[in-house]
Amino acid sequence: MRVPPPVIPKEHGAWAVLFVPMLVGVSIAGKLTLNVLFLALATLGVFLSYVPAQTLLREWLVASPAPERVRAAKFWAVVCLGMGALSMLPLFFQNLWWLLGIGILSVIAFLANFVLTRHHSKTVPIDLISVLGLTLSAPAAYYTVTGKLDQAAVMLWLMNFLFFGSGIVYVHTKLRAAAMKKADLSFHEKLSLGKLNLIYHFVVLAIVGILAAKKFTPLFAVVAFVPMTIHAIYGTLKLSNTVRFKNLGLILLAHALIFALLFALGASLIFAQNDKAQSPISLQSESNDPSPTASRIITDISLQALINAAAHGDTIFVPAGSYSGNLVIAKKLALIGRDLPVIWGDGNGSTVLITADSCAFKGFVVERSGRMLVHEDAGILIKSNGNAVAENVLRDVLFGIYLLNADDNIIAHNQIFGRKELELGERGSGIHIWNSHRNRFIGNVIREARDGIYIQYANHTWIEGNEVFDLRYGVHYMYADSNVFLHNQFHDNVAGAAIMYSKDITIRHNRFVHNRGFASFGILFQDCHDSEADSNIIADNVVGIFFEATTNNVFRHNIIAQNDVALQMFQNSERNTFTENNFIDNLNPLSLVGKRTLTHWSRNGKGNYWSAYDGYDLDHDSIGDVPMKIQNVFDYLEGQYPNLRLYLYSPASQALAAAARAFPIIEINREMDEHPLMRPVDLDVKN
Repeated sequence: MRVPPPVIPKEHGAWAVLFVPMLVGVSIAGKLTLNVLFLALATLGVFLSYVPAQTLLREWLVASPAPERVRAAKFWAVVCLGMGALSMLPLFFQNLWWLLGIGILSVIAFLANFVLTRHHSKTVPIDLISVLGLTLSAPAAYYTVTGKLDQAAVMLWLMNFLFFGSGIVYVHTKLRAAAMKKADLSFHEKLSLGKLNLIYHFVVLAIVGILAAKKFTPLFAVVAFVPMTIHAIYGTLKLSNTVRFKNLGLILLAHALIFALLFALGASLIFAQNDKAQSPISLQSESNDPSPTASRIITDISLQALINAAAHGDTIFVPAGSYSGNLVIAKKLALIGRDLPVIWGDGNGSTVLITADSCAFKGFVVERSGRMLVHEDAGILIKSNGNAVAENVLRDVLFGIYLLNADDNIIAHNQIFGRKELELGERGSGIHIWNSHRNRFIGNVIREARDGIYIQYANHTWIEGNEVFDLRYGVHYMYADSNVFLHNQFHDNVAGAAIMYSKDITIRHNRFVHNRGFASFGILFQDCHDSEADSNIIADNVVGIFFEATTNNVFRHNIIAQNDVALQMFQNSERNTFTENNFIDNLNPLSLVGKRTLTHWSRNGKGNYWSAYDGYDLDHDSIGDVPMKIQNVFDYLEGQYPNLRLYLYSPASQALAAAARAFPIIEINREMDEHPLMRPVDLDVKN
């Protein structure tokens, strides 16, 4: 088969609009890597498929008979897109999946431009849509090098769009002047034709200046726009009916290269400054005397002053010693403690307040917060997004770590000690989460607070590997959906977990044990729905699991053992399913308030193992041949009159239960497991 000649995009300026932003993105990222080559090849392949794709769309929409043209377009579309896809594979192997999202945005811009140009002549807004798609190469290059899509990536896209948009406005101004067909244009006519051009450039310069003043973009960005602005003014004053497109294209290409060069020079100066600034900030004496006195920590230096003086994105290393709080971190910084330096609060408010996004606070002892519950006085108060708070010790604090309207944070491997001298109701929570979403809490140890982890209006939260003990509620949880609890330990509390008014909760491989006190329970479910509890240990509690107005939940592979009451249910808790759980040595398997709950005690022919089951299995299928009736008279009476719990171990209660089994003439409730298991389920609760 004869290979058809390639179809190259005729918009020569588009090459500059595509690849110059890529150079700018690489310069801001600070280094040239092999990933950039892969991205450039992928971008080239996709860009070369632009014209064939247009041809195929036109042929498809208008059904014009042009078989040779269609065959050529199909061939080169497949070749170019194939080259692009192959070049992207090494990047996807590095989990740079956001490039796919950037590509989708580019395709949307292409399709919008295609649809609009079919029905309208080319205008400034239509061409700006193309620029929006092409300049996405800047954040793509930055992301390919750094692995981050942050504020810098967004600013790169905006800066390149504004700059190359200026070229679009300038070219359209020249075309309007040529359409006048007048040899000489008056000054008034030039201003009238160039009005949009001048307004665009001055507005863009003002926008970039404001962004620089607000620290959203570096000052050198303003300088990069100055040459093009000067040329726009000069070009407007020199407008004529003659347009030399080759010269115009070369001039705009030269300005694009100047723009990229100024960005690169500015970035190199910033990197040079950061290399100096990012050396560890030492708070030690600079004397050459090696004596202990000379190397002691200078504690009269204000850590807050160092924070205020640091540049955006700096890392501050803080050696051992004691430093006065309270601290406010209002810019993106990383504070790293060495040998656990102590941040000593002033006893009012929060010892550490983080209001900037994407900060790190690691390796400190945080002490002495305020005492006002209504003011959220905490060891660490977070009011921003994307922060990492790890490996800290918090003590003598009201709340430990408080997240207020704070999303996408990581709170990991902290130790939090509450104020044991206070009454439970006067303490704050170890970790308090309010109106904050997609946060992760991993490996924290919390004790002696009021509640270990308090969660309200917080969806998509991940809670893993925490240990919570010696307090009131291990978890106190309301109005929070789609959250995950995994491998946590809640033990020796008044109550393990109180989960209320929520749905779609996953609870796996946790331990709710030794929670004993007045009306204590391992887990309380109040008005919770569509959740799953799998492979948990719920043992040695007053009540294992408590249910009220809770529906459509699944409990499987749990060990519910040695509780006074395994399950306590109100009859408004319906359609919950229990399958393949082990109920072992509970004094009372079920305390039911009401007659029936519509609970499903088995699924797919598999019920639960009950250590109190005394049935038989004649067909040796490991399923009991008679149902397990989950009742006795005393259980029923206790559900109606809770004060009878005082007689739980009395001879009278045991005689009443034995009589009900021997003479089952009174129907106490209708709860029964139709398929009880003869042997305990082998559960891997460690994984």
